[in-house]
Amino acid sequence: GQQNLPDKVIYEIITQQFIIEKWVSYRLFAAYKAHGFDIHKGQKDGFIFDTRRNHLELLQKVFPRTPFRYTASSILVMPNDKKNVKEPLPDYWIEPVSRKYFLRLPSRQISQRLKTLTAALVGKVDSPYDKAIKLRDYLRENFPYKLEADPLPEGKEMADYFVFELKTGHCEYYAGALAVMARLAGLPSRVVTGFSPGNYNALTGYFEVHEYHAHAWTQIFIEGMGWLTFDATPPSALPSRTTPFGIGSFRDPFGDSWRVTPPEVTREARKYIMESREKRFRMNNEDLNAAERILLETAVAPDTIRERLNEQFDRLFPNIKGKGMEKVQTMAQEVLKAVQNGFANVAEFCRALIAYSRNHGYIFIPLAIMLAAVLLGLKIIRSFFRRMLHLRRERRYYRSAHAAKNPDDLIQNAYLALREQLVVIGIPRRRNMELMLYGTRVEEKIPELTGHIERIFNAYSKLAYSGRAMDDEDVRHIRDSLAACRQHTYHYSGLDKYFTT
Repeated sequence: GQQNLPDKVIYEIITQQFIIEKWVSYRLFAAYKAHGFDIHKGQKDGFIFDTRRNHLELLQKVFPRTPFRYTASSILVMPNDKKNVKEPLPDYWIEPVSRKYFLRLPSRQISQRLKTLTAALVGKVDSPYDKAIKLRDYLRENFPYKLEADPLPEGKEMADYFVFELKTGHCEYYAGALAVMARLAGLPSRVVTGFSPGNYNALTGYFEVHEYHAHAWTQIFIEGMGWLTFDATPPSALPSRTTPFGIGSFRDPFGDSWRVTPPEVTREARKYIMESREKRFRMNNEDLNAAERILLETAVAPDTIRERLNEQFDRLFPNIKGKGMEKVQTMAQEVLKAVQNGFANVAEFCRALIAYSRNHGYIFIPLAIMLAAVLLGLKIIRSFFRRMLHLRRERRYYRSAHAAKNPDDLIQNAYLALREQLVVIGIPRRRNMELMLYGTRVEEKIPELTGHIERIFNAYSKLAYSGRAMDDEDVRHIRDSLAACRQHTYHYSGLDKYFTT
């Protein structure tokens, strides 16, 4: 129901290709702000979709076969810096309701201490954008992330409870608290749920988005810039990497700047402006309005900063070879040369030691045997204590699951107990492996666990991402599956003597 963008607002239509390998939702996803969807030929046959310009949803319980392919287009609005523009900017507000709608707060529920804190944080800040950054960074820097955070107690207001009592939490806590505090600061805001960017595969050019990338963040409306993404969750808590490891990061065209800067105003966005808008403007000899001039100034800002940095390096390091930031490369080469010389000295020492051992080998043989024995012994001891640690954790989680009085606690502890069991038998979850795929791989190795692992992982996924309630029969099945997994994993790893019911 949103209105169309005014003619003077600068935007681009960005196309994305999606491939769904596992269904987790009846709604299909797209980058904000969705503008259109196109399902690939042949995949729509026999299925009913609710198709609108900014919305696409499957209207039946049966999912199409995977991989399921579709194309989405999104509007990328170019935000402007209002304070640098003399003439009026176009209006970015396209919602069917007024700004006041996104400033509403239940007055009786919002605590006075939260109002006081927010006022103190933004009281001396003038720019709305800087206010949003101030609030975001306060939450990022003062509250550690915890995926398995305690749920909100009945009768508590979420933002106040998170900031003053819980003081740790998952992304929903951060997003909700930032939205409330932004509204207290007079900034229209809303909570958004979806997925973080995922893992960028440099070989295929695709982002690989898994269930564990599910995320919540905040959108704050900044006058003259539109809705911008502000993520109060600490950047280190967002799982994201570039593959293949080692070479991928050098080929990632997107980088990690979205973690610290609203994605709409990142360095990559400026680069896009530079390469597309400016070229088109110049080729067509179009007259630039104030907004477009600011866009181009924003795009060339990094070049201006680079020139200033060059001047600073020339002034600070006049005796180092090179010009400007080239001096950094020269210094790096000197450091690398020193490291190489260090390795050369070590290599020379090793050669001398080998030469000496040829004439006096009888001295080094027992020493080498003793050293190997010590290292092997330390490795065995370390492995033993690690296994005992995981066994101890497994027993604690298993007892907690057995004693749980509500389904949520049962599922949570059953999942944690199962994960510890799998670590003990030497089949840990590889980093960033999708949970259900991990379960399938384990069941392939240990057929006796087929069905049991999937049931527990599936229940945990539903609890984490949908909050669906479970009935008594589901609870009984979870208990039975956990007991079966425990028995088989202990037997599989030869730890039967440690098995206790």
